[in-house]
Amino acid sequence: MSRHSSAGWKQRLKQTIFSDCESSSDSSDDEYLSSDDDDHPAPSSSSSDEDDTDVEETGSHGSGIHDLGYGSRMGSLGENADPCGQSNFRVNTSPSSTTQPRRGRKRKASYSDANSTFNKVRRILDCIAAEKLTLAQFLDAFSWGDPECASDLSMAQKRRHFFASKEFPALLRRWRKPPACPTSHNSAPEGGGAVLDEFAVERVIHCLDEEMSSLDPYFRPRDSGSFAQKDLTDVDIPELVSAIQNHAPTFWCILDSVATTKRQRQRNKHKNPMNVILVTASLLLYSRSHKCNKLQRLFSIYLKYKGLSAKGCDTLHALYLTMSSNPSLIKRSEFGCGTAAIVHVKKDTPRLPLSTVNKLQEMRAAGMKSPLTALEICEIDEEVFPKLRDHIVFYILNVLLESEEFNNPGKCYGHKKSPELQRPKPVREIPCGPDHISHEYMLGTMHISESSYEGNGDVIEAILDQLGFKDDELRKLALEQIIFWLGDQLTADRIHNLQKLRCQDFNALERLDFALAVWGWLHAQMAHAKSLHKQYLGNESGFGFRHAFGLLNHYDLLKTSTQGAFHEKFERLMGQVLEAHIRALWCVVGGVDKVDDLLAKSPQELRSLAESIADQYASTYCMQDFPPDTEDEVKAQTHMLIRDLLRYFVVKEGIRRGDVGLMEASLPCMLFRFVGGQNAHYAVEFLETLQGLYREWPSEVRAFVTDHCWVLNLSGKRDRHTAADRIMEAGIKKAKVVNKPKGPNIDWEYLKKLHPVLPVIDHVSEHMEDMFGTWM
Repeated sequence: MSRHSSAGWKQRLKQTIFSDCESSSDSSDDEYLSSDDDDHPAPSSSSSDEDDTDVEETGSHGSGIHDLGYGSRMGSLGENADPCGQSNFRVNTSPSSTTQPRRGRKRKASYSDANSTFNKVRRILDCIAAEKLTLAQFLDAFSWGDPECASDLSMAQKRRHFFASKEFPALLRRWRKPPACPTSHNSAPEGGGAVLDEFAVERVIHCLDEEMSSLDPYFRPRDSGSFAQKDLTDVDIPELVSAIQNHAPTFWCILDSVATTKRQRQRNKHKNPMNVILVTASLLLYSRSHKCNKLQRLFSIYLKYKGLSAKGCDTLHALYLTMSSNPSLIKRSEFGCGTAAIVHVKKDTPRLPLSTVNKLQEMRAAGMKSPLTALEICEIDEEVFPKLRDHIVFYILNVLLESEEFNNPGKCYGHKKSPELQRPKPVREIPCGPDHISHEYMLGTMHISESSYEGNGDVIEAILDQLGFKDDELRKLALEQIIFWLGDQLTADRIHNLQKLRCQDFNALERLDFALAVWGWLHAQMAHAKSLHKQYLGNESGFGFRHAFGLLNHYDLLKTSTQGAFHEKFERLMGQVLEAHIRALWCVVGGVDKVDDLLAKSPQELRSLAESIADQYASTYCMQDFPPDTEDEVKAQTHMLIRDLLRYFVVKEGIRRGDVGLMEASLPCMLFRFVGGQNAHYAVEFLETLQGLYREWPSEVRAFVTDHCWVLNLSGKRDRHTAADRIMEAGIKKAKVVNKPKGPNIDWEYLKKLHPVLPVIDHVSEHMEDMFGTWM
């Protein structure tokens, strides 16, 4: 159809419509006009651009409808316009018409403008039908369904604009759930909700599958067969969460929405579903591939060694929370004795020269001919006592400075940083820091009893075998190296006696020339505390420990015990008794009624008073000044108790701070205590140590024993040094109590495999509790 004929058709249509409107203006408001297709012929297949141009040139009546909305956007169609787009419509001939439809009759829309959206859409649909196309076929061809349409540049541009328009998302929503007609009592049209929902589910499944595939590498351990500490503790929760948010945004958005309600998101400012989403992603990935077990490995180790039974682990494995536990045959239970061992490795440990072994043997032979005498030991004690005295005075000062009266917010002592009140210089502190940390490696538990000399020899051979010493290495070890064996007094005594029994053997390996036994300070402190308990127990009416037990309701400490928490409880009670005596002495020496009155003293005066307490009430010399005819045994016993308790806690402080010089200075006085207390075992070990330090050990060996065997540091901090045998006892506690294996499948072979990984299990537990905030 030509442009002229098209314009004429539109003009005739408008004239027909408006002539009908004018002829019906005198009729009733309920008169209806028909707008069926027969009333006006369908337009030709001319372009829509031409049609729009002609309408704009010829159309001058009414304002038309500018979109398909309702209400105020109905334009000049009047209040009674039907937005549902019925085929019949009524025309209001006057702008001021207030005609109302009859009640109970269906209202119909009136479209007076041929350029309205309704008429445009009708003409386009008629045009599509004239081309023998359905609307679905038209949209299919337009949307890349036809190769020629897909390659046409003009269509491509229109498609791009259509899908980028803001109307496209709103169009999809209306297709899924069309709006109900506000003037109709009928239900809303069905639309394409079912189809769109099915399509949306299909697309979400495809999208989630792609996102899960992209997350797969982040949840796979670098080496699935490695259970090294670094590989296990390398898991970082924020890193995994960031990977989910970046590589699986749809998955994160869906779970974040369903994990909390809208009300929770508005009101709850602390609850975070991050861990829930992370664990859910881990479960789904583990279900897709058992190699995505980065979190499952951690959960398995953590829960198993926190007391979860094997059946509980299997149940959690069925839920994909943990990995499967390896089942084994049920074995008959048995009772036996075993031996555990720990190897300590330090970066700052010097490598001893090859000549050290020969030098040690020569000095041992010479030392046997010139042992230390009692007089020489007393001279050593006299020489080192001034070093002990400075730390004793500081301990007395620190009891006052750390008291509640001197730290009251309202009346705090303001001269605590005075030089006279500071800690004295250490006698000889070992260095600390990251480069001086001791790394512990637990060996496999050996099913060997140390109760006999033969058993101790078998333990040494088993340890050397686990360390990898074979034939050639054993010969080299015996001639060129020294292994320092740390343990309690019994371990050191057994090794010493083994060396004595084998001293006539033909080679250095059989004679154990490479072994140097070192006793531990924890067990020495325990023996020291038991000696104090025995000497100062007293009775309830006196001033001994029994009186304190009654006041503090600690009757369980009346008898000494090696097992359990006796040592820790008794040590704490000794500290309380010592603090009470020192506070009383501060009042006596300071001439005051209560400790608060000492706040007025200057730092120099407090220092002088502390020295007076140490010299007059806590030393051996003060007891020598008692007149023989007026000797007060209770006073003398009290002075001795304060002196011995001060030395005990000064040594303990030296161990904590790594002051090995202070520990060495305390050896003579501790030897005198063990000799006087008839503790022959520790008396011999202290004599052996003094003999080695001053007679038999070369300078390299002496420095190695004091700096690398007496105390160890697992954190690198100054006040975190620990006796080596305490670390050993902690390892035994982990094996026997904390991580005690349970079930019918436990045997010595299993324990031998389990115990070397206990330090790794500890680090994994700390890492898990730190990640999930369960360390409280």
